[in-house]
Amino acid sequence: MPDSPETPDATHPLNAEELEPGLLYAVLTYRGELASWNWAFFVPNPAVSPIGTTGTMFHVVDTDSVGLWKFEVEKQGVISSPLVVAILRLADVGFLGGYDDVVGKDSLLPMFKTVAIPTQASTEFSSRTWFLEAICVLHDCGVVQCDDAWLLEREIRRCAFTAMDKYLENKDNPFRKALLVVTMVGMTSSILAMLLLVSAAFAKPNPLGLRKRTAPNNTVVINGADSYCLVVPKYAEFLFWALLLGDFVILMHMPHNRDANTDVGDSEYPGGTTVYCSPAGRSSDAQGLLADNFWTNVEYTTGIGSGRYVQLTGCIDPYTLDRIDPHDSGGQYDSSGGSEGNGNPAGSVCTGYNHYVELLEPAGPRACIRCCDDPDDCPTDKDTSGCPDVIPGNYFDCE
Repeated sequence: MPDSPETPDATHPLNAEELEPGLLYAVLTYRGELASWNWAFFVPNPAVSPIGTTGTMFHVVDTDSVGLWKFEVEKQGVISSPLVVAILRLADVGFLGGYDDVVGKDSLLPMFKTVAIPTQASTEFSSRTWFLEAICVLHDCGVVQCDDAWLLEREIRRCAFTAMDKYLENKDNPFRKALLVVTMVGMTSSILAMLLLVSAAFAKPNPLGLRKRTAPNNTVVINGADSYCLVVPKYAEFLFWALLLGDFVILMHMPHNRDANTDVGDSEYPGGTTVYCSPAGRSSDAQGLLADNFWTNVEYTTGIGSGRYVQLTGCIDPYTLDRIDPHDSGGQYDSSGGSEGNGNPAGSVCTGYNHYVELLEPAGPRACIRCCDDPDDCPTDKDTSGCPDVIPGNYFDCE
């Protein structure tokens, strides 16, 4: 006998009648295939009962199914949607404020907007990869507790497969309710501990190429010729100052002419760099803002080498950015160089890729940056060879 509104399905222990206020949920919707779902984030509006009838959905969509994705924020409900397979509780976001604060322009929205979306058609990008990249951002911002996005994906998929069986059994039932799998995914230490043990036993690499994100002012981005973030010097070179204190002379290591005309080589120490972005690429007040004419000529390129890569190459106007020295021959920043492979600046990353290499050559005047999946496509051992050798591309005869 099919379920009716008066006889909710009691056979599944994780079934629920409504969502909880102040929580962030993952929502997986049916897309016509057994093991393929659309992945999204959802915050329910607690003012409408039952909770989950309406709320705010954050997701990416490929409207024409041609691989051209865009980020969307929609007001919709999930608990009665005929396409919802599973709803999974991720985190309590009540500390961000009330519902309007959480879904407004100053809370979750800017976090989601930092996730890079390809500007050209891509068969490798999906709502799932966007979702997992967004999880990394939420983790770094203290919203979701998740040290390993791959393990989290496995747990979400496990829950979704369980829900999928019930969904397929009842998807044609007019009285069907969305199956609410309200597991504290990403918050349950016992689950993650168990998965970590399994992961260690099999020692499998992360197939998604996901890495933990770092602070916005240590993260480069390449979304397009007009949407990007670059590493630049933060301080000028250090000088020693002598301080007389009684019979002692104390040498103080202090920055000199902070923020003014610094050589790239002089910025290569902990804390010596920051990130500046184009207006379209900037996502945080911690990032500086580049002038619209920073690039005088620039070419945006994507390709496949040993893996995916994306790059910017071209000519710059060094006089538009006061923290670099227009007469400096330049230097290199990267995510994977150095004796221990931690990069320079240490811990820096490129959004959506495993590695990056950047050369800033003010006297050229040129610059180049490439983000890549495979380290062979982002060599870090040619730092004195110049942009064309490290990142082949169009440099427009920069003068």
